[in-house]
Amino acid sequence: MKVLTIAWEENLIDGILHQVEKRTDIKFFHYVHRQTYFSLIKHDYCKERLFLIPDQNDVKNVQIDNNYLAEIEKFGDYTINNLILSDRVLHHLDSKEAFIYASVQAETISSVIQELNPDYVIGSWDTILPGLAYLICKKNRIPFYVLKFSVIPSRYLNICEYPTPIKELPWVDISEPDRLKAAEHILDSWLNRDISAPAYVSVKSTLDIFKKAPFHFNELYKRIKKSIGGGHNKFIEYSIWRLLKQYFRKKGNIVFRNKKLFISSKPPVPFFFFGFHMQPESSIDVWAPFYSNQYHVVESIVRSMPAGRLLCLKIHISDADNYTNTELKRYLKLPNVRIVSPLVSSRTFIEDAEVIFAIQGTIGLEGALLGKPTIMFGDSTVKKFSSVSKVQALDSLPQLVKEKLKESTPSKQRIVEDFSDYLRYFRPSSTNDWFNGMMNGLSEDEIENYVKIFNALNQYKHYS
Repeated sequence: MKVLTIAWEENLIDGILHQVEKRTDIKFFHYVHRQTYFSLIKHDYCKERLFLIPDQNDVKNVQIDNNYLAEIEKFGDYTINNLILSDRVLHHLDSKEAFIYASVQAETISSVIQELNPDYVIGSWDTILPGLAYLICKKNRIPFYVLKFSVIPSRYLNICEYPTPIKELPWVDISEPDRLKAAEHILDSWLNRDISAPAYVSVKSTLDIFKKAPFHFNELYKRIKKSIGGGHNKFIEYSIWRLLKQYFRKKGNIVFRNKKLFISSKPPVPFFFFGFHMQPESSIDVWAPFYSNQYHVVESIVRSMPAGRLLCLKIHISDADNYTNTELKRYLKLPNVRIVSPLVSSRTFIEDAEVIFAIQGTIGLEGALLGKPTIMFGDSTVKKFSSVSKVQALDSLPQLVKEKLKESTPSKQRIVEDFSDYLRYFRPSSTNDWFNGMMNGLSEDEIENYVKIFNALNQYKHYS
């Protein structure tokens, strides 16, 4: 069994895939960036198993092959423009540079796939590379998969097709009684606050800035050192200048934050609730790119909101330093809008809101687990819950809001059944906090989880 990975990092290749390879009949091949390529070779990885991703030194004097890009576009529901705009680094570059990079990558990935002819390819949700690889795999009738991790409960994953999480593979079969029992246990644990959705917490106070300054300056020093040594790749890494601008912009947002712009407790009148997404982030930029302009989404909700209601907006705890006072005031100029402090828990607001709105992500799932009327803008497996509806067209949103306000709360048994269906294709894995989770390596149980996952995937009847 030959499997090709697209742009996986060394710690995941070594910490997960190499361990799986020792215990299965899979041979993994890797399409990797230059730093990962030479690091793996240094650690005695077989050179014939590695394919080098072109970087900025490989695209000089290259012409864009628009014909080939247009050809592979036919095999997907998105454009190369959309892939560039969804790439957190690439969309900041000159569009000609971005298209040259896309053209070179597409042709190189095509060559690798034709040479290797893998049984299937595993990508990720981030950067332009998996988006291009998916199109090329479809063209060559080779299955392309992505791992999707759960947030409630954490340490579970399922296998999806790109580019949205709704294309889950029916690759595992768990008996319904076992699923219902597990779903009820997880739901009760979450309702009792014994478990919660894991989240990175950004800098949220002046004190945090000083606490994390040594770490940030050490990272900056390593980046400067890497750039001087010629190791900077502008297509996948921000420039030093942009990093500095981002650092001082975000820290300035914290230091000069106007706390009067926020509320910390629930309003005494009926309200709707919307949770901002962290950006850039694949869950919004890749899974729901046409709703990635969050101001436009909020404005659409406000235009659909009946009189006498407020809309409470919650800044993501992982993105607390990303908004300026000016940006926040722009939202507050909309009628009946309030902004909830990022220091306040979302849970109490979700529990009391009349309607929950989410583009993707955890807020929608939490609303569904509470049986709240929930409206999703992006395609999401949260739609499996009976209390959740997806926006089909923005001009239909006012009518959808009226319908959701009339809905009755589903029974707990119904929520358990919906949750069981939601969890149907998830299997135990490990944390996807790779920075901290891989420092000490996976446990034997976690490695065995991945072995079971890949064995089950290998037995699945692949299609293209």
